[in-house]
Amino acid sequence: MTSVDVVVPSYNYAQYLPGCVESLFVQEGINPRVLVIDDASTDDTPAVAARLLSRYRGLEYRRHSRNTGHIATYNEGLLAWAVAPYVLLISADDLLAPGALKRAVDQMDRHQGIGMVCGMALLFESRDDLAGAPTARSNSVPDGPDIQILPTAQLLLHCVRGNPISTPTVVVRTELQRAVGPYAPELPHTGDMEMWMRFAINSEIAVTRFVQAYKRLHSGNMSKDYFALRELRERFKAVQYAFSRDSEGYARHGLSQDYVRRTMAADALWVANGFIDVGDHPAARDCLQFAVDLWPAIVKSTASRKTRLKLRLGPQLWEELRSVATLLGRLSGREQNVTDPRRGPRPGTLQGWWPEHEPGNVRQ
Repeated sequence: MTSVDVVVPSYNYAQYLPGCVESLFVQEGINPRVLVIDDASTDDTPAVAARLLSRYRGLEYRRHSRNTGHIATYNEGLLAWAVAPYVLLISADDLLAPGALKRAVDQMDRHQGIGMVCGMALLFESRDDLAGAPTARSNSVPDGPDIQILPTAQLLLHCVRGNPISTPTVVVRTELQRAVGPYAPELPHTGDMEMWMRFAINSEIAVTRFVQAYKRLHSGNMSKDYFALRELRERFKAVQYAFSRDSEGYARHGLSQDYVRRTMAADALWVANGFIDVGDHPAARDCLQFAVDLWPAIVKSTASRKTRLKLRLGPQLWEELRSVATLLGRLSGREQNVTDPRRGPRPGTLQGWWPEHEPGNVRQ
């Protein structure tokens, strides 16, 4: 039976830890070895872990004497502990979906060129959200493949536009993880995305349309405040870090600094308009300035001129004009919804990228 090592970083997640650990040991057809790394939690994690250790033979537990941060914890488990052919990193507040490990491992056992398998993550807040949870993307064609190879160039472009892969769905070859090295301490919020970029230029990445993990939304999520401009800044920082490590490797797959700056400037401009529509003009100005800093030529674009005009009109006048436009849109059947940049993901939605497949990308 194939062995998979699973690293479970945990900080003050005692209430979630039992569910996470159980979801790992009920995996069929796989022999998991699980390490919970308690990063000096101040809750009752040690007591909860003690109970779990008496229940699961394949469970190990480490407790830090001081908090070292999640990136150091990741690297400790992935590079200093994992020895099985495959390794998974999953936070103690998330759950692994039934069959997830076997689906990933089966593909990598059959195809040595695949270094990583990812899938879909279903967002949830409580167990009630998981009742009748889907096991596959509903928009997949019934006779289509269950797994395909992600085109490297497209994956890199997706990373520039936003992280297309959810961490708890990722199973990677341990030898590949060791080859590309540790997560970057400089990227506490986007280190995962930069890691996918490293994997992508060093190995094939496969994606399954099945839900591989359930990702919990709660007030303690580290990523809960990283939307809109903050997310854009962190994403740009991650891509710049990636280029600093291997600019030639990314250039071989068509990713250039010029493309990154133009694309992210356009994204910042889009976010700026979202802030204008919800009445937050100071945030819109910050986004507009970020866009100009990235790509000064964007000031000459029609979109930029429209954005600056909205700001000059002021919140009250723009809201009146937008209300009229919304009413006219309803009357003509072309109503447009306002997207609030401050709004995070919602329970019941799926995270992940399932591209339009091409025959050459399918592995049987």
